[in-house]
Amino acid sequence: MAATAAVTATVGAGCGGGTDARSLRADARAAVPSGSRILSTEDGACVELADFPSCVTVWFDGRRRPLEERVRRASETARGEGWKSTGTNVARGGTRLTFRRDGLTMWVVLWSPLHAYFCKGRPAKDCADQLQVVRGA
Repeated sequence: MAATAAVTATVGAGCGGGTDARSLRADARAAVPSGSRILSTEDGACVELADFPSCVTVWFDGRRRPLEERVRRASETARGEGWKSTGTNVARGGTRLTFRRDGLTMWVVLWSPLHAYFCKGRPAKDCADQLQVVRGA
């Protein structure tokens, strides 16, 4: 879990700036990089005292591509959806991108091949690239 936190990027989403659950889910799905397959989505309570859900996490599979290409696709998809980059963190385990848009924050984590080594025998969701869109963060 510490590795996830260390390589996690906060990215803001908000297709049209909507704040209801349906809009939050749509914003998260729209931010999945082109050519990736969604494995799972989950609503969450990431902001204390906010309406549920205050965040949506999406796990997706883009692993057949090199990390650099996945980073490029994630950045292009986010910009195409109106997200503004607020940071990039590169580590041995992967790359974390962060974005903001219309009161939303988004992080995208794209794991390196090193991470895949430690995922042998684990469920696909545990080892997948992921993003989370949070409102009011």
